[in-house]
Amino acid sequence: MQDIIKLVLTNLNTILLVLIVFLGYFTIIYGLNKFGIFKKYNVTLWGPIIMWRTKRGREFIDRLSKRRTFWRWYGNIGIVLCTLTMVFMFITLILSTIVVLTTETRAIPLHHMLVIPGLNPIIPLWYGILALAVAIIVHEFSHGILARRVKIKLKSLGVLLFIIPIGAFVEPDEKQMEKVGRKDRSRIFAAGLTTNIFFALLCAAIFSWGFMAALTPVESGVLVLTVTEDFPAEDAGIKGGMVITEIEFVDLNGTMVEQVDIETSSEFSDFMDKRKYNESVNITVYYENKFIRFENITLADQYNNTEFEEDRGKGFLGVEAPGAQEFVGSLAYPVRGADNKRERRLNLANYFVIYPMKSLDPREGNLKILPFHEPLTDTYEVTGPLSVLPTSVFWVLANIFFYLFWINMLLGIFNAIPAVPLDGGFVFRDEMSALLARIKPKMDEKTRDRHIGTLSFSLAFFILIIFLILMFWSSIQALTG
Repeated sequence: MQDIIKLVLTNLNTILLVLIVFLGYFTIIYGLNKFGIFKKYNVTLWGPIIMWRTKRGREFIDRLSKRRTFWRWYGNIGIVLCTLTMVFMFITLILSTIVVLTTETRAIPLHHMLVIPGLNPIIPLWYGILALAVAIIVHEFSHGILARRVKIKLKSLGVLLFIIPIGAFVEPDEKQMEKVGRKDRSRIFAAGLTTNIFFALLCAAIFSWGFMAALTPVESGVLVLTVTEDFPAEDAGIKGGMVITEIEFVDLNGTMVEQVDIETSSEFSDFMDKRKYNESVNITVYYENKFIRFENITLADQYNNTEFEEDRGKGFLGVEAPGAQEFVGSLAYPVRGADNKRERRLNLANYFVIYPMKSLDPREGNLKILPFHEPLTDTYEVTGPLSVLPTSVFWVLANIFFYLFWINMLLGIFNAIPAVPLDGGFVFRDEMSALLARIKPKMDEKTRDRHIGTLSFSLAFFILIIFLILMFWSSIQALTG
């Protein structure tokens, strides 16, 4: 209880601000609803959520749905993709739960799991709102197109708002949805997440092959991403975003013994592999459009960082520093540019997970990569056709395409989770119904639907328990001692 009180007091200002925002929101929306303003503009309330319906856009969806053969095959691909992603997500959730329950790994906070800009600290507010709005529109329009392919009437299209836009919807006629075949219904449900994933891959290609491939370092060297706390680099004043261009080994008298111009990470690591504990180095970096020199940095014992016996006595500076060209190369060509399987896996992990998470690191010495901003943007110059863009516009567009990719991919794979009301839950239900019909063809439809309903509910409840464990297990452990 004392921990809870302490947590509340520590975050009192934030809690008060949130309460004021919510109170103001509720006052405004219920006032507008009471005076009939919402009704005038075809807006209704669903609890605290604003639902705005419109018939605009239905003709556009009708035109797109006319290529029925194409959309049929697209729906078939969607079912396969949904099924594979569903299995992947289910296994990932199980393995994540096992790790949280059996190790000291911290559970994922709730606000980190929700794809809500402003609440999730990983997602920047304005880039996040734009990307989420596009992702939802892409998702819902896909449902609408596949519904119209089989002549299901669309009653309306609309947007959901809860302070900010949180969703969109295409409202098909429910009775007609129930009458279509299971395969067609599965195509409709799978279409949204399929289009999110395909659109994400398109945006990733534009981001990588268009924007990242256009970048060249202003100065060759290794880019400092992370500075290890309480080690020589941090003590000397080296920060994330600096590019190490030159390093020297000096003796006890300060005389230079070896000097290396650094261009790649292998040159930097080769130099550092020869250094011993208590040796000194001079380092020249490029930062904020100028060169800075750090002298007589005494190296620490690498054993104190890794606690591996084989590292005892080795010199340790305390930086994570890939080559500046290698860094953008891994973003431009994460698969093709890798020399081996290990490097390919690392590049993809950086692309999908690690680099977006850099924004969570609170230490000043570490580089917050995404969204791209100074000092990182000062490290590179734009070449090729995109160099006609103003530099600020280039970086804004690069950020937009990255977050369009990232949030569409997150929304797509999240919706594949086999739990109603997510799309994956409905596809799972129809696939299990078809499977049971083949296994027990004599079972009447009503009994079969009852069994499938029980299975779907049980699986959804099981997944809900998994999410609760992932979100709250570390807090439960802390409170129970």
